[in-house]
Amino acid sequence: MSVEVEGTIKEIGEENQITEKFCKREIVVVTDEKYSQSILIQFINKSTDLPDPYSEGDKVKVSCNLQGKEWQSPKGEIKYFLSLNGWRIEKLDASNNKDSGSQIPESYDDSDEESGLPF
Repeated sequence: MSVEVEGTIKEIGEENQITEKFCKREIVVVTDEKYSQSILIQFINKSTDLPDPYSEGDKVKVSCNLQGKEWQSPKGEIKYFLSLNGWRIEKLDASNNKDSGSQIPESYDDSDEESGLPF
């Protein structure tokens, strides 16, 4: 499922190498709504460099894939996790029209990449 998040970049994290085959980088985008939300978006593997041209305070639109996972603990408890995996960022100008954008190639497929979660 694909979603878009519009708002202001509050934080841009460093790239973290989780395993030999999996790295991620997180940003926080604060929405421009009456009751603003702080949304954590992760960029994984080939997309970790997408936030490079942006700075904290930039207004952006981030296209993401919504990913849910089920995990069973050693004690048998079921837990559910939800991630927003970014695959495109567009800078918005003052009138919310896109100014520039960066994205990974259309042929990009992360279905065979590790999710970085411990299950």
